[in-house]
Amino acid sequence: MDQSSGQSEQQPARHRGGFRPGVSGHPRGGGLTSKERTIAEAAALLADFRRVHAREPSHIERGQIDNAARILVRLKYRRTMSSDEIVRLNNVAGRLLRGLRIVAIPARVPPPPPPPPSRPPVTVLPLQPLQRFTGIVQAPAKPAPRPSAAQLLAGDDT
Repeated sequence: MDQSSGQSEQQPARHRGGFRPGVSGHPRGGGLTSKERTIAEAAALLADFRRVHAREPSHIERGQIDNAARILVRLKYRRTMSSDEIVRLNNVAGRLLRGLRIVAIPARVPPPPPPPPSRPPVTVLPLQPLQRFTGIVQAPAKPAPRPSAAQLLAGDDT
Protein backbone atom coordinates (compact mmCIF):
# COMPACT_ATOMS: atom_id res chain seq x y z
CA MET A 1 0.00 0.00 0.00
CA ASP A 2 2.82 2.34 0.76
CA GLN A 3 4.29 1.66 -2.66
CA SER A 4 1.10 2.63 -4.50
CA SER A 5 0.74 5.87 -2.56
CA GLY A 6 4.39 6.66 -3.24
CA GLN A 7 3.96 6.01 -6.96
CA SER A 8 0.95 8.34 -7.23
CA GLU A 9 3.01 11.17 -5.80
CA GLN A 10 5.83 10.58 -8.26
CA GLN A 11 3.83 9.95 -11.48
CA PRO A 12 0.90 12.03 -12.72
CA ALA A 13 -2.36 10.19 -12.80
CA ARG A 14 -3.19 8.58 -16.14
CA HIS A 15 -6.36 9.65 -17.83
CA ARG A 16 -8.34 8.06 -20.58
CA GLY A 17 -6.65 8.80 -23.91
CA GLY A 18 -3.80 10.64 -22.23
CA PHE A 19 -5.71 13.96 -21.99
CA ARG A 20 -6.26 15.94 -18.85
CA PRO A 21 -9.79 16.58 -17.61
CA GLY A 22 -11.41 19.63 -19.20
CA VAL A 23 -9.12 19.55 -22.23
CA SER A 24 -10.69 18.25 -25.41
CA GLY A 25 -8.94 15.60 -27.40
CA HIS A 26 -10.68 16.68 -30.59
CA PRO A 27 -8.45 18.87 -32.79
CA ARG A 28 -11.25 21.41 -33.29
CA GLY A 29 -12.72 20.90 -29.87
CA GLY A 30 -12.15 23.06 -26.87
CA GLY A 31 -12.76 26.23 -28.85
CA LEU A 32 -14.92 29.14 -27.89
CA THR A 33 -18.26 28.65 -26.21
CA SER A 34 -21.42 30.05 -27.73
CA LYS A 35 -21.34 32.98 -25.32
CA GLU A 36 -17.72 33.78 -26.20
CA ARG A 37 -18.54 33.63 -29.92
CA THR A 38 -21.50 35.96 -29.40
CA ILE A 39 -19.32 38.44 -27.48
CA ALA A 40 -16.69 38.34 -30.26
CA GLU A 41 -19.33 38.84 -32.97
CA ALA A 42 -20.90 41.73 -31.03
CA ALA A 43 -17.47 43.34 -30.69
CA ALA A 44 -16.94 43.10 -34.46
CA LEU A 45 -20.38 44.59 -35.15
CA LEU A 46 -19.75 47.33 -32.60
CA ALA A 47 -16.46 48.20 -34.32
CA ASP A 48 -18.30 48.36 -37.67
CA PHE A 49 -20.95 50.62 -36.12
CA ARG A 50 -18.30 52.98 -34.72
CA ARG A 51 -16.46 53.03 -38.05
CA VAL A 52 -19.60 53.87 -40.05
CA HIS A 53 -21.23 56.36 -37.65
CA ALA A 54 -18.16 57.71 -35.82
CA ARG A 55 -20.00 57.61 -32.49
CA GLU A 56 -20.99 55.23 -29.72
CA PRO A 57 -24.32 53.41 -30.14
CA SER A 58 -27.30 54.29 -27.98
CA HIS A 59 -28.76 51.71 -25.57
CA ILE A 60 -31.34 50.63 -28.13
CA GLU A 61 -28.73 50.34 -30.88
CA ARG A 62 -26.49 48.35 -28.54
CA GLY A 63 -29.37 45.94 -27.89
CA GLN A 64 -29.92 45.57 -31.63
CA ILE A 65 -26.20 44.87 -32.12
CA ASP A 66 -26.30 42.18 -29.40
CA ASN A 67 -29.40 40.57 -30.94
CA ALA A 68 -27.83 40.59 -34.40
CA ALA A 69 -24.67 38.99 -32.96
CA ARG A 70 -26.72 36.21 -31.30
CA ILE A 71 -28.53 35.50 -34.55
CA LEU A 72 -25.35 35.52 -36.65
CA VAL A 73 -23.60 33.13 -34.24
CA ARG A 74 -26.62 30.84 -34.33
CA LEU A 75 -26.58 30.88 -38.14
CA LYS A 76 -22.83 30.24 -38.35
CA TYR A 77 -22.36 27.51 -35.77
CA ARG A 78 -25.62 25.63 -35.38
CA ARG A 79 -25.44 22.32 -37.18
CA THR A 80 -29.07 21.34 -37.60
CA MET A 81 -31.58 23.92 -38.65
CA SER A 82 -34.58 23.79 -40.94
CA SER A 83 -34.53 25.83 -44.12
CA ASP A 84 -37.48 27.88 -42.84
CA GLU A 85 -35.57 28.78 -39.69
CA ILE A 86 -32.50 29.74 -41.72
CA VAL A 87 -34.57 32.06 -43.91
CA ARG A 88 -36.30 33.66 -40.92
CA LEU A 89 -33.03 34.25 -39.06
CA ASN A 90 -31.35 35.67 -42.17
CA ASN A 91 -34.25 38.07 -42.69
CA VAL A 92 -34.20 39.22 -39.07
CA ALA A 93 -30.41 39.69 -39.06
CA GLY A 94 -30.59 41.61 -42.34
CA ARG A 95 -33.31 43.91 -41.03
CA LEU A 96 -31.36 44.57 -37.82
CA LEU A 97 -28.12 45.35 -39.65
CA ARG A 98 -29.84 47.50 -42.30
CA GLY A 99 -31.68 49.37 -39.53
CA LEU A 100 -28.36 50.08 -37.85
CA ARG A 101 -26.95 51.03 -41.27
CA ILE A 102 -23.96 48.78 -40.72
CA VAL A 103 -24.38 46.98 -44.02
CA ALA A 104 -24.92 48.78 -47.29
CA ILE A 105 -28.46 48.85 -48.57
CA PRO A 106 -28.40 47.55 -52.13
CA ALA A 107 -29.38 50.12 -54.71
CA ARG A 108 -32.26 49.39 -56.99
CA VAL A 109 -31.05 48.20 -60.35
CA PRO A 110 -32.66 50.06 -63.24
CA PRO A 111 -34.63 47.83 -65.59
CA PRO A 112 -32.81 46.75 -68.73
CA PRO A 113 -33.49 48.76 -71.89
CA PRO A 114 -36.16 47.36 -74.20
CA PRO A 115 -34.87 45.02 -76.90
CA PRO A 116 -34.39 46.47 -80.37
CA PRO A 117 -37.29 45.93 -82.78
CA SER A 118 -37.15 42.66 -84.68
CA ARG A 119 -38.01 44.25 -88.04
CA PRO A 120 -36.88 47.54 -89.52
CA PRO A 121 -39.13 50.52 -89.00
CA VAL A 122 -41.57 51.43 -91.77
CA THR A 123 -40.47 54.40 -93.82
CA VAL A 124 -43.16 56.82 -94.91
CA LEU A 125 -42.71 58.23 -98.39
CA PRO A 126 -43.94 61.73 -99.19
CA LEU A 127 -47.23 61.87 -101.09
CA GLN A 128 -47.20 62.82 -104.75
CA PRO A 129 -49.41 65.75 -105.67
CA LEU A 130 -52.74 64.57 -107.07
CA GLN A 131 -53.47 65.24 -110.71
CA ARG A 132 -56.83 66.61 -111.57
CA PHE A 133 -59.26 64.08 -112.93
CA THR A 134 -59.87 64.79 -116.62
CA GLY A 135 -62.62 62.27 -117.12
CA ILE A 136 -60.73 60.39 -119.84
CA VAL A 137 -59.69 56.95 -118.86
CA GLN A 138 -57.39 55.09 -121.17
CA ALA A 139 -57.85 51.40 -121.56
CA PRO A 140 -54.79 49.32 -121.09
CA ALA A 141 -53.02 48.21 -124.27
CA LYS A 142 -53.98 44.77 -125.58
CA PRO A 143 -51.26 42.19 -125.37
CA ALA A 144 -49.87 40.79 -128.61
CA PRO A 145 -51.68 37.68 -129.82
CA ARG A 146 -50.03 34.38 -129.12
CA PRO A 147 -48.64 32.56 -132.14
CA SER A 148 -50.47 29.45 -133.23
CA ALA A 149 -48.92 26.02 -133.24
CA ALA A 150 -48.60 26.05 -137.06
CA GLN A 151 -46.72 29.33 -136.94
CA LEU A 152 -44.42 27.97 -134.29
CA LEU A 153 -43.68 24.83 -136.38
CA ALA A 154 -43.20 26.82 -139.57
CA GLY A 155 -40.70 29.08 -137.80
CA ASP A 156 -42.43 32.28 -138.72
CA ASP A 157 -41.54 35.15 -136.47
CA THR A 158 -44.43 37.33 -137.55
